[in-house]
Amino acid sequence: MYTNAPIKEAIIDLRVKLCPDFDTAILESVRAGNEFCYPKSEPIQQTELTVSLTPPKVPATSHSQMMWGFKFTSDNGKRIWQSRRDGFSLSQLAPYTNCCDFRDEARQLWTKYRHKSSPEAIERLAVRYINRIDVPMASIELKHYLRTSPEISADLSQELSAYFTQLRLPQTDLGGAVVINQTIIPPPQPEMVSIVLDIDLFSDQDVPQSDEEIWCFFERLHLRKNEVFEACITDQTRSLFTPC
Repeated sequence: MYTNAPIKEAIIDLRVKLCPDFDTAILESVRAGNEFCYPKSEPIQQTELTVSLTPPKVPATSHSQMMWGFKFTSDNGKRIWQSRRDGFSLSQLAPYTNCCDFRDEARQLWTKYRHKSSPEAIERLAVRYINRIDVPMASIELKHYLRTSPEISADLSQELSAYFTQLRLPQTDLGGAVVINQTIIPPPQPEMVSIVLDIDLFSDQDVPQSDEEIWCFFERLHLRKNEVFEACITDQTRSLFTPC
């Protein structure tokens, strides 16, 4: 696509169902053999808050924590993967190299996770790409850069300092949906405008179960993600990037 794609974080995520009595401590051993590449290990805790409203007593709250999994981080902090009770994910922070390298690393780590956790079922597959589009201008018309943008009433001030939109579009052929978030954030430099285009594409119906089918399906998700990205931007935005 582009040699300078605006991807700030890419995520591959697989949600699973483990047996109820699964020992979460096993999830730390998934890193065996990858300690050099991922030297940092941190536990992931899940907090559960309970509110009791039984009259006539005063409402009471309590919370508890349980071990949910582990987060492993590369030495430079750019690649992070999680081994959790509800699944596996791999994140790549900028600079994003290419989809093949990212996919191959995810597949290799997923194989280790699956071997150790023996999930009863794969329940959801997802890719998420968070893009930050930096426009070298102090102010812009969003419609010149995004094909879907907020329209402000002519009776209101046309100066926009912040906004957030979310679209959820069914992807029937993939058995899921795409969630598109758009907002503007403080730019890395003055005299710029930074637009976030966050694309979260998932399937949670008739999810493939074999590894071969899973990674073939991820190819479909990746291609659809590219189509969604291109459908969201204008030629003026494309001019900011260098084609491969």
